[in-house]
Amino acid sequence: MCGEKFRLTVNLNEHLQNVHHVELKFAHENFYSEEDFLQWKEKIQVKSVSSFKIRNTCEKEAGLKLTYYICHRSRVSNPISNRIRHAKALGSVKCGFACPAMMTVSRRSIDGVTEITVQYQSVHVGHDMEPGKIHLTKDERSALASSLEQGIPMAKILDETREAYSPGQRFGLTTRKDLHNICRDYKIGKTGVLHSDDATSVTLMVKNMQDIPHDPILIFKPVGDEMNGYKKIGTEEFMLAIMNDTQEKLLELYGKQCVMIDSTHGTNQYGFQMTTLMVHDENHQGMPVAILFSSRVATEILVPFFGAIKKKVPSFKTNFLLSDDTNSFPNAWREVFGDETKHLLCAWHVMRNWNLNINSKVVQYKEEIRIKLKIFLAETDETSFHKLISSFIETYEAKESSFVAYFQNENYNEKHEIEKDAIVPTLHNVSLDAAIHNTLTVMKNLERGLRNVKSVDEVCEIQRTLIALERRVNSSESMTNLSGLPVAQRKVAWAPSYKSIEQQRRFVIKKRKLSKQNRSCQTDVQKHQKQE
Repeated sequence: MCGEKFRLTVNLNEHLQNVHHVELKFAHENFYSEEDFLQWKEKIQVKSVSSFKIRNTCEKEAGLKLTYYICHRSRVSNPISNRIRHAKALGSVKCGFACPAMMTVSRRSIDGVTEITVQYQSVHVGHDMEPGKIHLTKDERSALASSLEQGIPMAKILDETREAYSPGQRFGLTTRKDLHNICRDYKIGKTGVLHSDDATSVTLMVKNMQDIPHDPILIFKPVGDEMNGYKKIGTEEFMLAIMNDTQEKLLELYGKQCVMIDSTHGTNQYGFQMTTLMVHDENHQGMPVAILFSSRVATEILVPFFGAIKKKVPSFKTNFLLSDDTNSFPNAWREVFGDETKHLLCAWHVMRNWNLNINSKVVQYKEEIRIKLKIFLAETDETSFHKLISSFIETYEAKESSFVAYFQNENYNEKHEIEKDAIVPTLHNVSLDAAIHNTLTVMKNLERGLRNVKSVDEVCEIQRTLIALERRVNSSESMTNLSGLPVAQRKVAWAPSYKSIEQQRRFVIKKRKLSKQNRSCQTDVQKHQKQE
C-alpha cells in the first residue's frame, strides 16, 4: 500500500475507494442484548479469520456510549525498548498499515432497555487473513479446557482438533503452547502451586509439609538466608531436600547393597538442579528415596544433604555408591558415611570412557576391542571375567600397546575401582542412567510433562505422585519382568541351576528340540538316571 497518512478513518476510506479502487462493504446491525452482540461478533471473526479489538470508548451524551473496534492487525507495533523476553521469531502480528476493517458500536439505554447499534466495515486491506495470527475464541478455549480437566492427554487433544478442523481455521492450528496457556489460565493441574509468586508458593509448601506428623523436609534454605554450620554455602544458594516416610523405608529396605545418585538439569525455569538418590527394588526398578533441588551440585552442597539423610536414618550403610564420573558424589558421601562404601561407575559411563580411549588410542582393532569390552560388561561369573581380561591383555598387548596400558593402569587403580565388583551379579549390572532416565520419563509424562514445569513446587508435587504411582505398580507385580532387565540380569535369570541334583547320583542331561505338534510341553531337558 501507499505511504499516505490520514487523520480520520473517513478520509482513509475515501482514499482506498478512489485511488486504490478498493470496494469497501458496510453493514448495519441492531441488537438488544450484550450477549447477542458478542455472539454475532465472534461468528463474524471466525468466518472472516480475523479479530477485532477495542481501540477506545467514549460517552457522547447521557445514555449513549460509543465503542470503536479495529482490526487487531492494524497499524504498527510499539516494541518495548528494555524488554526482557526476546522478540518472536515470526515477528509482530501488526501489518504496519491502517486496516480499514472496523466496528462502531453505540449503546443507548432508555428506561432500562439497551439498544446496540453496529456500523460494520468488513473488508481488510494491507494483510492476508492468516489463522495463525489470531487467538482462540473463548468458546474454543473453554472446550479445550474441558478436555484437559477430564485428563485427556494433550497429544490426543491435538490429534483430534487437527483431524476435525482444517489448517484454514485457528482451532485447527492449536498447539501444545495453547494448551499450556489454557492450563495456566484455568488453573488446571496446579494442585501443587499455592501462590502465584514461586518463592512464596515454595515457602507455603514447605510449611505445610513441616506441619504433618512425619516431616519430609530434610533441608530448606531459601535464597538470602544463611545455613548454619556450612560456611561454604553462600546466601545466594538455594537448597530444598525432601524425603518422606515411604522413601525412608525404601532406603532401609533396598539400599543396603547399592544406592544410585545423579543430577538432572532443566526441571524448572530457574536453573536449579534436581539431584535424586535412588535404590532398585525387588523388580530392579529405580525408586527415588530422596530428592534435592539446589542452585548447583558440588561437594559442599551434597554434604548437608547426605548429613540430613544420615540424621534421619542413623544406622544406614551401603556397600556401593553408583554415580556418574564425578568426584562430588563420592567425596561428599565418604565425608558423611565414611570410607567403607565403594564408588562405582555405571555400565554406561564405563563404556563411554572406554569408547573415548578406543577412539584416541586404538589404531587398527577398534571395533574388535569394542565388542570384547561389551562382553566384559555382560560377564557375570568372576572366574570367567578374569580369564577374559587375561586373554584380552595377552592378545592385544603387542598389537595395541597404548590402549592396553591405559586399560591396565586406569581400570584397576583406587580412583575408579572399575573392577570385578562393578560387573559381578551382586549389582545385577545396574545402569544408573537407565534407571534415572526411566524415572524422569515417568515424571515427564505425569502432570502433562516435567519439561514444561516452571516452578520447584510443581516438580515436588509430580515427584510425590511418582513415588506413590511407581510403588503401587512395582508392588503389584508378582515376579520380575525379565524382558525389562539388562542383558547380564536376563543371563543370570535364565541360566539353568543344577544345585538340586544329588551329588552321589549320575545324570545325563539331554537337550530336546520340541516339535511343532508338541508345543504345549514345558519340559526343556530330560533326565535319565543310570544304574551304577
